[in-house]
Amino acid sequence: MNILFITFGEIGLWDGGCRSYAIIRALSDAGCRIDLIASHSNLPEHNNIRNLIPEGRASVRKHRLRIEVLKAIGRKSYDAVHAVDEAALFVAQAVWFRKSHLIYDAGRCFSGPFANPPSRLATFFPSYFQRLEQKIIKRALVVLVPCETLFRDLKEVDPGAPVSLLEDIPLHALCSGEKIGKEALISQFERPQSSVVVCSVLGGGYQAVRDLLKAIRKVLDAYSNVFFFIKGARISDAEELVANLEIREHCSFLKPDETGVFLAALELADVALLMSDSNQRYVAAETYTLLQAPAPLLAVHATEWGSVLNEQNSIQVLPDSSSIAEGIIRILREPLFSLGIADEGQRLIADRYSHSSFKHKVRMIYRDILSEK
Repeated sequence: MNILFITFGEIGLWDGGCRSYAIIRALSDAGCRIDLIASHSNLPEHNNIRNLIPEGRASVRKHRLRIEVLKAIGRKSYDAVHAVDEAALFVAQAVWFRKSHLIYDAGRCFSGPFANPPSRLATFFPSYFQRLEQKIIKRALVVLVPCETLFRDLKEVDPGAPVSLLEDIPLHALCSGEKIGKEALISQFERPQSSVVVCSVLGGGYQAVRDLLKAIRKVLDAYSNVFFFIKGARISDAEELVANLEIREHCSFLKPDETGVFLAALELADVALLMSDSNQRYVAAETYTLLQAPAPLLAVHATEWGSVLNEQNSIQVLPDSSSIAEGIIRILREPLFSLGIADEGQRLIADRYSHSSFKHKVRMIYRDILSEK
């Protein structure tokens, strides 16, 4: 099977790129030949994967990507064209003209009550974007969605949409790099530590970072020897506050692509903290990685994610520094309670979100929809 895989985003083991990474790996390992067009990618070499964009350090602009898409579709016939998110808006017409099969990998709604359009023009032309989204859905053999909430939202846009649920998986199975030991992780700190808290900040901007750092200060007032690994927060937003709160020696800020360090820290963690934006309606892929960790999950602003998170596998707290600090302290003080929460999270991942299950779903979806055409 020959597949053209298109995304205007990045592909790799970091925020926003891991879903495409997992799908491509599942298809290429099954023998599918994939031509890839992406803004930037970091995939291992594979005989079945051909990157149509020459590798470079900088991300490729959308204009260049669109040109490469038209070239690829014009010179070769594909069994399927897999378009991620807004790339489907551009490619749908060309795919229909070439009579190729479109797989639409949706990450949001472009219209409707929960619209998150790719252009500001949607403010002035909402009806146009609704018609465009409905046209894409009708031309797609299947619309892949990562969570039940988006499933329902797309059904509101078009009740007849051929939506199929393909939920994300933890990063652990995808990251095959060398393991980082405990000593290497804690060597950057000036004093021995007794506990580790891994924090993942999804969106939220400066206010979320501010609440987190103030919570860290409160925790350190109760427990003086605690590590905090913080992913998703820019040090430029935090540097002054970190100094004012006198917590610098207890905090390590991870870059988005430091996946190996992030996973290694989770293996040592006593607490896994997820801070999502209050406007983040759909389950973040990182949720599954945090649930896979041996530490209990403390979640902020995840009220819409009931299909994945519940009171058995996570602890929900309010988005303020006092509530966050109290949640962390409770976990540190009640190890037996915390162990039960962590066990439930790992059991959920093993039962519903394993890597083998994900690969099977991807291959079955492709086999079933293409065998019908």
